[in-house]
Amino acid sequence: MRCIIWFIGKQDKLPARVFRKKEPERIYILEAFQSLLLFLVYYLFYYYPITNKSLITDMGSLKILFFLILFAACSSQIEETSNESQKSSEIETLQEKELIKVINFPEEKTLAGELILEDEIKGFTVKMLDTLLMLQLMDDERIWSVYNVNNLEHLGHVGRTGDSPHAFISPKYSGQFTYQENDYKVWLFDSRKYQLKKVSLFESLKEDKLVVEEEIRINPNSGLDQEVFKINDTLLVGNQGYQAIEKSRLKGYNPITENIVYDSGLQPKLLNGEQMIGPMLYFIYMDYIAITPSGEFLSAMSDFNRIDMFTKDLQLHTTITTGNYVEEFDAAANLEKTEEEKEEEDYSYYADIFAGKNQFYAMYRNQKQSEYYNVSKEVEIHVFDYDGNPIQKLTIPEYLISFTVDEVNGYIYGVDHMNEKILRYKL
Repeated sequence: MRCIIWFIGKQDKLPARVFRKKEPERIYILEAFQSLLLFLVYYLFYYYPITNKSLITDMGSLKILFFLILFAACSSQIEETSNESQKSSEIETLQEKELIKVINFPEEKTLAGELILEDEIKGFTVKMLDTLLMLQLMDDERIWSVYNVNNLEHLGHVGRTGDSPHAFISPKYSGQFTYQENDYKVWLFDSRKYQLKKVSLFESLKEDKLVVEEEIRINPNSGLDQEVFKINDTLLVGNQGYQAIEKSRLKGYNPITENIVYDSGLQPKLLNGEQMIGPMLYFIYMDYIAITPSGEFLSAMSDFNRIDMFTKDLQLHTTITTGNYVEEFDAAANLEKTEEEKEEEDYSYYADIFAGKNQFYAMYRNQKQSEYYNVSKEVEIHVFDYDGNPIQKLTIPEYLISFTVDEVNGYIYGVDHMNEKILRYKL
């Protein structure tokens, strides 16, 4: 009888912290069985009284139908109970934000790499630009090498290092671009000069010099000297480097008034931070950021096992972790660690992030900090949708330092700088 009551009007009694994704196919099957049961009730109590059929004569066949439906209902309940023990994540609410603890990924696979661009031994970071690939070079006068992803044709170089007005001292490209007037407009940042430049890419390749359409100067007191995105004329959003006076994960800056208009604060919460100087906070709270198609922000942390999702005004609303979650960071206790404790406890987790059309990808290193860039190991690409649900875990045998995704053609491009390799992987 318990199965029948559950089947007719099932109520979800799961705790609030459990997140479960229902499979559409199973829902349709349950609805079909529920319709059959309602038909049986109709047959017994409405159809028979107005016919001359004998209920006793057909009782055998009715019993068979009844028990088939009862068996299906109970089986469906058992299946759903079993699936709950294999759920891929848990969710709980902490001060109006969601914490998603990933237990496993619905799909896991290992990708085989194909060696490409064998002459580019100085490749350091790689970014996807629609149908173009921008490879940043290390220790080279020319900064970015540009390729067509369809045939890997080399289109030329963009940017030079130096002190001249349009040269870069500390160049960064965060992946922000628009396509206007048959040209790609890319935003390139010099963190030493605190200059954000809008560059005409094709014109720069054609002229073999940087063609700058717009330049925005940032007040150094803002501390924005890592990755910076232009949202509109009165708002830039970025993360801070080691010179930041008041450290936050993300800050919104008005370049016209030179004021900070949005401030995310520090997550995890900093305790006893009086002895922590700027460089210490920078390395502890180091992160990799990306902007989503809807204009929200993603931040994957290096020293903490977490990816945080922020609203347009930099309010934290969702945190994703695959383990070792830390809500508060005690700076005093960290300073008291012995070298042996640091060796065992301090890890490097996320090392890059890419925002796709419907999902995002984060590169997970999960390596002792003492081994970082000393010991080569495989890395993982964790794939989530924009609700924070885990989708895939992709294992990559090479020790990538940077990656990007070509969602149109289905490839991941990566840089194994330690072994001087550029690779691509078919998704």
